[in-house]
Amino acid sequence: MKRKRKFGVSVLFLIYLALLVWIILFKLQFNINDLDTVRKINIIPFYYDKEIGVDFHIKEVLENLLIFVPMGIYLQMLLFKSKSYLKLLIIAGISLLLEITQYILAIGSSDITDLITNTAGGLLGIALYSIVARLLKSREKADKLFLVIAVIVSTFIIGLLALLFIFKLIGGVLMKKKQLTTEKRLGVQLYLVLFLYTVTGIGLGILAQFIFPKFDSKILSWLYWRIDMIFIFYLIIGFVCIFNYFWKKPWGYLDEVISATQTVYEQNDHPVALSDPLKELEEQLNQIKLSVLLSKQVAKEAEDRKNEIVMYLAHDIRTPLTTVIGYLSLLHEAPDMPEKQKEKYVQIALSKAERLEKLINELFEITKYNAHTVSLKKEKVDLQCLLAQVVDEIYPSLSAKGNSAAFTVDDDLVVYADPEKLARVFSNLLKNAAAYSYPNTEIIITAKRCGNSVQINFENHGRTIEPEQISGIFEKFNRLDEARLSDTGGAGLGLSIAEEIIRLHGGTITAFSENEMVSFVIMLPISD
Repeated sequence: MKRKRKFGVSVLFLIYLALLVWIILFKLQFNINDLDTVRKINIIPFYYDKEIGVDFHIKEVLENLLIFVPMGIYLQMLLFKSKSYLKLLIIAGISLLLEITQYILAIGSSDITDLITNTAGGLLGIALYSIVARLLKSREKADKLFLVIAVIVSTFIIGLLALLFIFKLIGGVLMKKKQLTTEKRLGVQLYLVLFLYTVTGIGLGILAQFIFPKFDSKILSWLYWRIDMIFIFYLIIGFVCIFNYFWKKPWGYLDEVISATQTVYEQNDHPVALSDPLKELEEQLNQIKLSVLLSKQVAKEAEDRKNEIVMYLAHDIRTPLTTVIGYLSLLHEAPDMPEKQKEKYVQIALSKAERLEKLINELFEITKYNAHTVSLKKEKVDLQCLLAQVVDEIYPSLSAKGNSAAFTVDDDLVVYADPEKLARVFSNLLKNAAAYSYPNTEIIITAKRCGNSVQINFENHGRTIEPEQISGIFEKFNRLDEARLSDTGGAGLGLSIAEEIIRLHGGTITAFSENEMVSFVIMLPISD
């Protein structure tokens, strides 16, 4: 082989190796960020994943076989006189190097099947070169033929890649700038591809007209005089393939969307992934999936909470009910019981029955608030008078532990509210303070104007409540441990009812606890 020809083959071989690396390692991607992070290895020949299917793996085997055919041809052209086993080692070595690189960089699956098929493809290329050389009865003629084919194919591929890269840049800018719909994006892509394909064909035709006369070959001479017809066939075949591709593309998008919608309701945190033209839909589907997961989580928490509520309610009702049944059974079994003892038992049973009625009434009341069936009868309310009235009503409960209540209210502080419902809030807060205050301590109540709102504070000295308990203090059936064990505690609905009433008034209520002080802060609008 002449020096110039050998140099040309070497350059083409290097171009082929670069394309091989780009195809195998970078999976035809222009951006490294588009590569999947995969690190897998398979040492079982021709093993395939049943979930993917046999057809995919047959296609992959054929692709790996054909892509290494040019390597065998190039090695025959460059190392014709070398031993066959040396060429075999070079082919297998390059394939093995690519598979190891995939594994190290975690950009693909390393498969022994690929190594076998790549090596077989290289051997097929060596055999193909030998057959052509025998048919032409000259290794030199075979070199010229494969050199021309290599130049044309390499030029075609490089030109096409360059144009596709330009197309990707231009198309990306246009799509981002104009925010085109998927339909218009496909239209832009179609016209750009047709234009680039036509320009590539014209460039190849000009190149062929320049190269073919340089070789003394009947085949090339025949092709030279029929370039026009070849160009027409090139356009027909290419346009058919391009239109077929873009006709199938929307159906591929549809399959993606159908598959993605199925994954939306899966119980996992794997995001939905769609093609670039469907990124907007991808974001929407991921938002829907997140909403579904959150809804399921909320539903589960609600179910757990409901079971907890049923357990608490059963406990709260069973305790007084057991007492009532016990004392009534004693009265029934001993009709001749002394009147004084009988009166005592009746009084205890009546007290527990009244407590049971109170628990049930609280449950019905919070149910009405949740169902939004409670209406407010608002009027102007003097906070000082209302607080004084509530403190007087709660005084017996306070004095039982030696507690007292003191309140300070700004002059002429009036709010537009339902006095009966607001009194219920204050009463519940004072009862809660009385239940959890240290004995012989004072409950401090303050009310002051803050802009267009009124701030009302309830403070008592008691055990510091943990943050996780404070966060759920307004939840239904929520009571601290000591109240849960007590027979005098309510159903744990007092604070929940208070919160619902304040919410109906357009206000807020929050709780704080630190340094053995417990505070409830109410914010109410002065007027509607």
